[in-house]
Amino acid sequence: FLKHPVHKLCYQSSTTTLDELRQCIDDQGLEQLVAVDEFGMTPFHVLCSSVEPRQDLLQLLLEKYPLFILGWKDANGKRPMDYLITNWTPHTANLLQLMLQRWMLERLGRCRSASIASKVQDILDASDKDRRSSLLDDTCLAFEWYEKVEGMSVLEMGLWKKQLYSGMSVLEM
Repeated sequence: FLKHPVHKLCYQSSTTTLDELRQCIDDQGLEQLVAVDEFGMTPFHVLCSSVEPRQDLLQLLLEKYPLFILGWKDANGKRPMDYLITNWTPHTANLLQLMLQRWMLERLGRCRSASIASKVQDILDASDKDRRSSLLDDTCLAFEWYEKVEGMSVLEMGLWKKQLYSGMSVLEM
């Protein structure tokens, strides 16, 4: 963990203080914040794979890190949330709900998140690990699809406005 001090603090989460983690994150540049270790893990992966992931440390990571990295998979093909599902308890269910809330629902806004919110609830209500994992995969795919469609809509709107203001047809651009 020499090159990844935030990873180290997440690995030692049982003894890490919130102030230590905050200071370490603040001391890192953006490049270091989005760096992965030799296993392709982010600090979220490390924290979520610990025996008892701490909510206060997770909340700090959610505040300080770009949320898109929650969708990154490590060398084992797992997202941080997959580790919470593997070690399922009422506590990890709350952490998963917190992560999905921040990553997906808050970005979509209330009017567009009903379908995703329903999928999140299905994950939390599922009775076994395999079902939760399958539902998480489906939810992440739905979210990725939504982001692609939304991104294309923004691009199309930009092209339409350019056409409107310039008087050109789309084919002329």
